[in-house]
Amino acid sequence: MGILRLAHVDVRTPDLELSTAYYTEVLGLRLAERGEDTVYLKCWDEEDHHSIRLRYDPRTGLDLFSFRVEREDDLAELEIAVQKYGCQVSRVSRGESVGQGESLRFVIPSGQTMELVYDLEKTGNILGKLNPSPVPPPDMPGIAPPRLDHMLINAEEVGEAAAFFRQVLGFRMTEQVLDAKSVQALAKLPSLDELRARIVGLVNAPATKIAGILQAPAGQLARVVGAYAAKAA
Repeated sequence: MGILRLAHVDVRTPDLELSTAYYTEVLGLRLAERGEDTVYLKCWDEEDHHSIRLRYDPRTGLDLFSFRVEREDDLAELEIAVQKYGCQVSRVSRGESVGQGESLRFVIPSGQTMELVYDLEKTGNILGKLNPSPVPPPDMPGIAPPRLDHMLINAEEVGEAAAFFRQVLGFRMTEQVLDAKSVQALAKLPSLDELRARIVGLVNAPATKIAGILQAPAGQLARVVGAYAAKAA
């Protein structure tokens, strides 16, 4: 079971024409498809049908964000995991959404709608498959990023949201920003050299002292080891 990467982000805009001009002329995205009240965009090196969907709505906001899973069977396994956590999951049939097959949708703890999908329509990038150039054409408009890489979401309870992504969806944490209080607490931990000296002292300590430490509550030991690991990193 695994989630591979961000597939697409769907946003609302009260001015579809202005937003489309910004994404194409300033950011340099390509127009993939257009509907009556929707515009689908992609970056120049992306194979999938689109990575951004703009939809007209009087209020600006996020409709949903979608991630692609590694295997089709992952959808069923992740559906069970998300439901077990307490989120209501709805299935979107093939053909209901442009450029993709069946998907799962649910509201995450931070309040946004998330989607998981396996089958994405492949329309290719601008380089093609036969002797593709190692670099994009020099006359591309705007910033012209090669692909959509990540997104930022807001959460009132960051810890709860992060735990959901790690424990339920199988994400891993790559970095963490600490507040001033957490930084001060981390600064008070012993250095790596001091920690090594303490470990050597522990190894040389009498067996009764080691036994006493091993009998300490598991949670306390886990917190100490976790704190040392975080500082060493």
